[in-house]
Amino acid sequence: VYIQFYEEALKTNTTSEQLIKSIKSKYPALTFDTALQIGAKVNTGEMKW
Repeated sequence: VYIQFYEEALKTNTTSEQLIKSIKSKYPALTFDTALQIGAKVNTGEMKW
């Protein structure tokens, strides 16, 4: 379910900041901030993997 939401959120949130905000609003109890930040930057093209 999380991955499906992430993929949908990625379609409408074009920056890592927007994407992180969207994911945290849906899943406020997430505890892997560093992974979320890196993943969001890579998936929005702000950072190369």
